[in-house]
Amino acid sequence: MNKFTVIVPTRERADTLFHTLRTCVAQDYENFTILVSDNCSTDNTEEVVRSFNDKRIRYIKTPGRLSMSANWDFALDHVTDGYVNYIGDDDGIIYNSLTLINQMLAEYPVDAITSKDMAIYFWPDYVEDEIKGNLMISLRPTFKLMDTQAYFKKSFDACNCVHLPQLYHGYVNVEKLRQLKGNSRTFFNGSSPDIYSGVVLGHALKNHIFSDYPLTIHGLSHHSIGSSNAFSHIKKNPSEKFWSENTISFHEKLEKHSSIILIYADAFLLARNYFKDMPEVDIKNVIKLALDDSDGFENITKRDSLIEVLSGIAAKNNLENYFRDILAKKSPVKKQAVPRSGYGFNPINEMMTVNTTDIGLKNVYDAFEFCKNTLPIKAYSQYDRPLNEPILEYFKRGIMMLSKKIVKS
Repeated sequence: MNKFTVIVPTRERADTLFHTLRTCVAQDYENFTILVSDNCSTDNTEEVVRSFNDKRIRYIKTPGRLSMSANWDFALDHVTDGYVNYIGDDDGIIYNSLTLINQMLAEYPVDAITSKDMAIYFWPDYVEDEIKGNLMISLRPTFKLMDTQAYFKKSFDACNCVHLPQLYHGYVNVEKLRQLKGNSRTFFNGSSPDIYSGVVLGHALKNHIFSDYPLTIHGLSHHSIGSSNAFSHIKKNPSEKFWSENTISFHEKLEKHSSIILIYADAFLLARNYFKDMPEVDIKNVIKLALDDSDGFENITKRDSLIEVLSGIAAKNNLENYFRDILAKKSPVKKQAVPRSGYGFNPINEMMTVNTTDIGLKNVYDAFEFCKNTLPIKAYSQYDRPLNEPILEYFKRGIMMLSKKIVKS
């Protein structure tokens, strides 16, 4: 039986942390630790953690206020063996997922497994009105062995995540992390620890498991830094706090910005300081990708700020003429607002979207209970999935009753 440690870095988010921990203590897997790394909170975080009175929970507190990456390193130093996973303090763990992961690793004994974005829950207080309260969940009960190097190349070329192995919403062998850390005092050497670690693991591993069956719930609340970055014109406080406390500078070839393309490019560039065989980043490609990504920004101010940053990056790298040429060819196309989905099932990717506010879900633990009663009870290697398993079997554990309730409302 593999040992699993779920790390929950947190700071002054006791309101959502309480529900995250509820999903953790609901697990019935034996060899399991929940490590809460409190980044010097001044609210009732410690009180909330200790209120569970669960021997599987370890509470640690940083000696002073740290950056996110430093807090993640602080927590990692408290894990000695087994597989480790990081989730946010508004995220959750899928019921029985640890048992399923143990079975998956028995079939494919690899160093990393992930199911990132197979279950996404938008809390009712999420910053974007159109999708707040939505739960997107994969009902495909399969997992597969991935050629990590092939997907690393795709991610590198796109300056984005294309099925990379993950520490955030994934499980990684602690011994492998220790090897990758080498003589460095820290493992998370990028401004965004989740992205940086995915880049390093993608570069280092030969294979990893990707599970279509959700293993965690990616929660997005009013606290979420990524959402604040994306919608800074709506709510910028979490993003501002993150960047003000960040102690790792963007690479000298780039300039700081919340663009996901630039954050990935920064991670690839910074990783070369520790892994000399990391491929060289083409700044021309980075600029083009980031500019392409900005085409559909609904907020003009956000697009203009990125163009200004890209102009500065071009100047740093003697690419002013190149940037002017590609900018002149661009004509922004306004994105259509994402419709708020009441209910829907896509039989192609087997993803279901539910408007959970219609059925009274208020937090990630409620989403956890919904998933518990919705997901199939087994996961199969993609080649072993029964061919005669009808799609309605996915709904047999209560989803039909819930869907009828949603349709009536």
